[in-house]
Amino acid sequence: IQYGANILSSKFKLTRPCILFNKLNVRFKRIWNILATNNNDICSSEFLPLYVYNDLFLQNYMYYLLLSDEVNNKLILDVNGTSSSHQRIDPNTLLNMEIQPKDIAEQQHIVNTNTK
Repeated sequence: IQYGANILSSKFKLTRPCILFNKLNVRFKRIWNILATNNNDICSSEFLPLYVYNDLFLQNYMYYLLLSDEVNNKLILDVNGTSSSHQRIDPNTLLNMEIQPKDIAEQQHIVNTNTK
């Protein structure tokens, strides 16, 4: 955690709970499930703040889905960059992924299984 003034790059203000998904070197799976925010929360533009805006998905379920090897392997196929240590995904690759919702009870079961 740092003060925004100390972060010299572009930033996003986090206005509500979200999932922060890293664009850089996705193979390292730097993904954070932000369950609460306040008026001072920001993140680097190297992360995509992903918001769940409907009742089809639980945020906690989406977090575990984004951590999955299945999603990660699809994204790794689309990275580009100047070196092997600086490989970025195109945000549209992630945002355009089709995800078939499971029913809420099954999503909750997956969340409960992964949080034990």
